[in-house]
Amino acid sequence: MEQRAYIASLEAKLAATEQKLEAQSAALRASEASYSMLFHHSPDLVLTVDLHEVVRATNRTAQRRLEHLASPLEGIEFASLFAADCAEEVQAMFVATASSGSIDRRFELTDGRVVLLRAAPIPNAVPMLQVVLRDVTSRMRMQEELERSRRLVAVGHLAAGVAHEINNPLTVIQLRVDLLREQ
Repeated sequence: MEQRAYIASLEAKLAATEQKLEAQSAALRASEASYSMLFHHSPDLVLTVDLHEVVRATNRTAQRRLEHLASPLEGIEFASLFAADCAEEVQAMFVATASSGSIDRRFELTDGRVVLLRAAPIPNAVPMLQVVLRDVTSRMRMQEELERSRRLVAVGHLAAGVAHEINNPLTVIQLRVDLLREQ
C-alpha cells in the first residue's frame, strides 16, 4: 500500500513537473517568436559580426537592402560593404568597439548610401558584435537641401539689403534730377 501511495505521489510530481515544463516551453516559444519578429522585421539593418570582421547573421531587412552588394551576406568581410575610403575606418572601429564598448558613426556604403552604424559587443556570447545600420541617406539629402535653402534665403536678404542701400541714394538723385528739369 505504501508503495502505491509513493508511486502515486511520484506520478503527481511528474505530472506537475511536465505541466511546468510545458508552460516554460510555451513561454520560450513565445519569446523566440517575439525576438524573431523584432529581429527580422526591424526597419534597420541588423547584422552580427565576429571579431574577424566576418558577417555571421543578418535580418531580412539587411538581406533585402544589401543583396545587390553581396549575396549571401553571411560569410563576407564586413568592411567590404563600405566605400573604399571608409573601409579602413570601419576596421579600426571594430578593434575599438571590441575593447571599449559601443560606438556610433556615419559611413558610406559602396552604393553611395549613407548609414549610421551602431556597433556593440553582444554580452554573454561568443565574442561577436551586433551591428545596426540605419539608412540616413534621405535625411542627409533633406539636410543638404535645407542648408541650400537657408543659403538662398541669406543671399536673398543680402540682395534686398544691398538693393535698399542703393535705392536710397538713387531716390535722392532722381528727386534732384526732377528738380533740375523743372528749373
